Amino acid sequence: MKIGFYLKWDINQMYQNGWIIGEAYYFRSVCNELSKLPGVEFARQYDLVTRPDTPLDVMIYVNDTEPISSLAKKNILYLQNGFGEGMNTILERLRPSGYDGYIFISKKLLALHESQGYHGIYLPFGADLTKFFPRETDTGYNYDVVFVGNDIKGHGRTMQYLSPMLNYNFALFGAWEDGDYFAQKVFSRICKGRLDYDKVPLLYSNAKISLNFTFPDQVNWGAMTDRPFQVMACKGFLISDYVPGFEDELQGCMVVTNGGLDIINKIDYYLTRTKERQEIADNGYQYVINHASIQARVNKLYNYLQEIV
Repeated sequence: MKIGFYLKWDINQMYQNGWIIGEAYYFRSVCNELSKLPGVEFARQYDLVTRPDTPLDVMIYVNDTEPISSLAKKNILYLQNGFGEGMNTILERLRPSGYDGYIFISKKLLALHESQGYHGIYLPFGADLTKFFPRETDTGYNYDVVFVGNDIKGHGRTMQYLSPMLNYNFALFGAWEDGDYFAQKVFSRICKGRLDYDKVPLLYSNAKISLNFTFPDQVNWGAMTDRPFQVMACKGFLISDYVPGFEDELQGCMVVTNGGLDIINKIDYYLTRTKERQEIADNGYQYVINHASIQARVNKLYNYLQEIV
């Protein structure tokens, strides 16, 4: 089987502009794991400027993109981004384009999709255990709190979760350009820029606390990104916003906050309690190893592709 993953950007240009395109790294790992499976001739990533020379068996579109019929015999939509207008709105807009299958990181959205007479599968993110695993001590990454990500969550959520970090030994990585909002002016100045992907596990392994907060639309649909799983795979201690649907599954594996004063209180508490941080981090690590690796996700994905192709 010849498999492709299509991203809507010029990835090389985005990288040169300083942006961290998380799905580019994520689906590269997915391609690597798929390529190991019997029956897969190759799995490759494509984008706005890189296209296959001949039609593939299946192309998986991982952004809000209409399928390009000339690129593959079958086309699948992997709806994994959040949108200001809502994941459900994007889904309704794209379904008439003629996709042959659908993949969701939201159980809630899959249920809505199926209730309307369509099919698909739930396939949440995972961690690439060949890249994200506990690393050696490195004092260069021994921050109190760290956050890796771009300025895409909106002014309100950014202030709610990141403004309290200014009182700590805090490191911010990603693309944070100067702008009109207070948060943009402040965080563009303290941001350390893009962190090389192979250094991210070092950061998660050495920082006392890794912070995660989610795009509002993904919170609404109970869709968790890959970052929490990557932090936990490194035995990092994670404080994250609340994402519905994961409270039971990840209980004891991370600490949940609603930002503001609550995140200040929890950071102050856990910075002074190394043993409690380590116990929670160990729980998260075991969860990812047993339930949330990319390797496990890929097996389910390939089974679905066999049904479609």
